[in-house]
Amino acid sequence: MNSAIVTTGAEHAASDVAREITSRSGSVLERVMRARSGELFAAQLAHQPLDVDIGPMPMHVVAYHIDGSTDVEKRVHGRVTGRRPRIGSVSLIPGGVETGWRIGGANRVAHLFVPQTHLDDYCRDNLGLDIRPEMIDFFDAADPWLSAFFTLLLSEHDAAEGVAGEVESLLLDQLRQRLMRHLVESYTSVGPQRTRAAQGADAARLRPAVLRRLVELIESRLCEDIRLKELAAVACQSVDHFTRSFRTTLGCTPYQYVLSRRVDCAKALLRGTDLPIGVVCERAGFNSVCHFSAAFRRKVGASPGSYRSDGKRGFGAPPFASAKRLS
Repeated sequence: MNSAIVTTGAEHAASDVAREITSRSGSVLERVMRARSGELFAAQLAHQPLDVDIGPMPMHVVAYHIDGSTDVEKRVHGRVTGRRPRIGSVSLIPGGVETGWRIGGANRVAHLFVPQTHLDDYCRDNLGLDIRPEMIDFFDAADPWLSAFFTLLLSEHDAAEGVAGEVESLLLDQLRQRLMRHLVESYTSVGPQRTRAAQGADAARLRPAVLRRLVELIESRLCEDIRLKELAAVACQSVDHFTRSFRTTLGCTPYQYVLSRRVDCAKALLRGTDLPIGVVCERAGFNSVCHFSAAFRRKVGASPGSYRSDGKRGFGAPPFASAKRLS
């Protein structure tokens, strides 16, 4: 089959792009990853054989080959590249230009949606570079960092929310920040030298007064959707610099800290009240029981119900799980 996907205007959201691709290509949208704020960050699609032209997209799409061994052909600016992509490889559907794709058999891919404005903002706010970084096209690229990033992204989604749920905005903010840094370093005209030179030396520790204000804000909004930019604004730092300063000061990322505080709050409620698990989940700031149970078990080494039961029988708290997840 040969069909055209035409998207016009940067006002199209990532969800519109994903919907347009699946409706015109006949691919199945298997799952989506949304932030708690509702913003679509990534999607997983199952392709059958297809031949499709994709009109200029309002954003870049980074595609990760999950499984399926088949020939794939990419057409850009009249140039045709064909090969059998390796599992774990990554390709770019560049924004703003028309591309064509022919897929010879069934395969599954994950898509990351990358608006050009996110790349622009990263360069301006974190590197002090008032430029528009141009993406360098790539196809079937072996990139261990991006492969690990997609693996983490999909596993976090599985552990937290399942197929149709939402993921903490703060976690996705941190993941997006890492992604922008890698894309700017590896796949734009900026390159690694200018990126690392602009970042400068290692971030200093946060001042005690700033740390107190951050802790107060987090504690007062523990059950709300906290964004990374809000925390960075308290420290009057760029998001990238703030994340590094926070880790230098407390030895963990902002998301890891907030998650630990929510688990501590849940532990107190489980042992100190008879509130149902669902109510404890809500009051501790988790957006679903599934996410709460998975996060609690990873941190504490027991389910919320077992932790409460052990407390009633007079047992001590189980030790924290030693394995730390990347976040």
